[in-house]
Amino acid sequence: MSQRVLSPLCGICRITNVDAFTFDRFKESRIKEGVSPAGVNRDIAVYRAAFNFAVERRLLTHSPLDGVKLFNEAKYRKAPRVLSFSEEQRIMMGCDLRLRTIVITLLDTGMRVGIEALRLKWADVDFEESIITVVQSKTTAGLVPCR
Repeated sequence: MSQRVLSPLCGICRITNVDAFTFDRFKESRIKEGVSPAGVNRDIAVYRAAFNFAVERRLLTHSPLDGVKLFNEAKYRKAPRVLSFSEEQRIMMGCDLRLRTIVITLLDTGMRVGIEALRLKWADVDFEESIITVVQSKTTAGLVPCR
């Protein structure tokens, strides 16, 4: 898909004719199409891997992506939203006991749903010390205080 999007910018040309300016135009056009900065960065990552492979195999002397900056994704992320107490109560009213346990854990710890909270086992919860051990995380979460 990334290749299909790049083709209108550089047409059918030799790989040696592609330069950093081509990718700067590519980034601009993708943003104008409504693609998120993270999506544009993923497109660039595909090309960067391909060009780095070509450089390693000595098919190219250098990557045309040298010097091409990626978007700062953190700058474009939505700010986290904290639920009000009334919103929290409305959510809890619709939860059975099992779901309530998960929702309270998520609300009170800030854990990520898929990679942290849903991978917890009861053995990871130390009720005596009030500690939840996060076994796998996107970051070095370590120990998260229990409620």
